[in-house]
Amino acid sequence: MWRKLSAGTLALLVSAPASGHAAIVSYFGQDLASTDPIATSRPNSEAVRAAFLTDIGTSGTETFESVAVGATVPLALSFPAVGTGTLTGDGTVEDTVDPLVARFPISGTRYVTTGGFSIAFAQPISAFGFFATDLGEFETLGIELSLTGPGGTITRTIDGLLDGLANGSALFFGVQGTVETWTSVTLTLLSGREDLFGLDDVIIAAARSTDPGPGPGPNPVPEPGTLGLLGLGLAGLAAARRPGQRRSG
Repeated sequence: MWRKLSAGTLALLVSAPASGHAAIVSYFGQDLASTDPIATSRPNSEAVRAAFLTDIGTSGTETFESVAVGATVPLALSFPAVGTGTLTGDGTVEDTVDPLVARFPISGTRYVTTGGFSIAFAQPISAFGFFATDLGEFETLGIELSLTGPGGTITRTIDGLLDGLANGSALFFGVQGTVETWTSVTLTLLSGREDLFGLDDVIIAAARSTDPGPGPGPNPVPEPGTLGLLGLGLAGLAAARRPGQRRSG
């Protein structure tokens, strides 16, 4: 589980692998909207996505640009060069940006409005990431991501990171298994109140058995029951006064 760090702090977080599971490397970056109705400038989340893509090797991204506007679940997903999947739970493809609602696409013009979802993949994957927009402006909110594969189900939780985010904010969240593979993922919002958000640029990577890739950048450091904060010149980075960029294993 992650907990909120102060705004303006950039950090690398490493936690112990879950019992019985190999190390999982997690990636997180968020950008708040300022005077604009949406976060048109996203240096933190875009930088974390770039690091994620570098680490995971061959990947495919579903941008929803080829999915019909107004389509609802189940949605057939395509991840070029990697495989396919099916999104269920809650979801409608949209292409409008209402400043009062402030959900928006990351690339192209289309995104999925959802309050939580599951994706079943046609083939095992070793990494999963996505952008979420306009999430968490109502109240303290957490995200729970469950990943299921041959080794069972693991969960990764961001708790309290989205407390009162500005309307129209953006975040990137990704996970990579150093050994394990998964065939489905489920995202649940941990809140007493429904909060719809925009889902876009969903990324998966091929299973390591077919694409070993370069592997994760940071080396996971076991630290049972806690998160270890690794020094990356945090004093200087904090002076940037931007929201956090994080990786955890």
